[in-house]
Amino acid sequence: MYAEQTSDLPRKSCIFKMSLQGGNLAKLDFIFSVHMCALSESISVMRMLAEQAEKNVALALKEADDSIKEHEHEEGAYDQYGESYVRQRTFYSCGSSVGYDHEEVLLTHKFMITQLTRRSAFLTMFGLPPVSG
Repeated sequence: MYAEQTSDLPRKSCIFKMSLQGGNLAKLDFIFSVHMCALSESISVMRMLAEQAEKNVALALKEADDSIKEHEHEEGAYDQYGESYVRQRTFYSCGSSVGYDHEEVLLTHKFMITQLTRRSAFLTMFGLPPVSG
């Protein structure tokens, strides 16, 4: 009851060869074959999800450049003599990113888009239920 690893046979065939030599292992061959089939199907689904996630990231990054908004608010400030005064200050927002620097807000928003999309795809891939045949 042993299997010889031959270079010209794929791994699946070696398992089948081993199962023919032993009586009880014939039942296990079917289980292994089903698992190998399910694994190959899962890998193709994972690849498709990863490719789609990267396409979504690229589209979202193109749209992010136009989605930044400029706002103004009043804030209190002090001059060199300690006198207080009110001044207008410009800030930027894009999604959940807010700040005084246009580029920093845009880069933070783009970083969040890429991370959330990729992590969502990762969680989807590894949270997939087993494929039933």
